[in-house]
Amino acid sequence: MDKNIQDLLNQPAEQRYNYLINQVKQHQQIWILADDVGAVMFNSEQEDCIGIWPDEAMAQLWCTDDWDHCKPMPITIDKWLKDWIPGLEEDEVSILVMPDSNDEGVVVEPWELAERLK
Repeated sequence: MDKNIQDLLNQPAEQRYNYLINQVKQHQQIWILADDVGAVMFNSEQEDCIGIWPDEAMAQLWCTDDWDHCKPMPITIDKWLKDWIPGLEEDEVSILVMPDSNDEGVVVEPWELAERLK
């Protein structure tokens, strides 16, 4: 694994969240994991979540073991804000930001992420 990615994943969850916001604003896309059925869901403290990453390489790290059939999928920021945020809100799905190797990361509501990205 790239040392920069490893260093980033070792940062506290809040710092990873801030990094993601900056990268998404700069590159105008978010990465999720998807399989043949759709977006991969995580469960965090009785909440359904969708995991998000700032780039393909970080999302790709999760495509192992139980998720080796998954692929990173980019979503433009415009599409994310217009289509995904309302859909996640409607389905009561939270967002897990850049989970680390222990599946830990900041969990935010879709509207909270949308506010940070505007």
